[in-house]
Amino acid sequence: MREIKFRAWDKGRKVMRNIADLSNVGGLMPTMVVANEGIRVFSPFDDAYFLAELMQYTGLKDKNGKEIYEGDILRTFDYENQPTFIVEWRSEHACFGMYWPGNTGYMKGIGYDNRRTSWDNIEIIGNIYENIELLKV
Repeated sequence: MREIKFRAWDKGRKVMRNIADLSNVGGLMPTMVVANEGIRVFSPFDDAYFLAELMQYTGLKDKNGKEIYEGDILRTFDYENQPTFIVEWRSEHACFGMYWPGNTGYMKGIGYDNRRTSWDNIEIIGNIYENIELLKV
């Protein structure tokens, strides 16, 4: 069974925040509300809110043991022409997947066996918020 957890891109401060880190010593978890301007995350720890882009953990780790989340940019050495992929949720396939930047085609469902890609050859090199330059062709 996959562990369900999230991280959040704080749109105002432009930093990645771990949702679990926003709880206080009493163990209260943050509250998330969908608002007109996006998702508001209310933190009981600092008694404030921030606008966020939420990213869910895929349940997998890269070759270095780092957790893979939506929005991560991955590099694989199994493909000569396109070593960089983005992790996205695709509702039409009901799974997380790796996609080439700028390509709407489905490449690989995360968590499924695929002979062309070995999870031992995948590493996280950044994410779409902090490392946008990695997506430039």
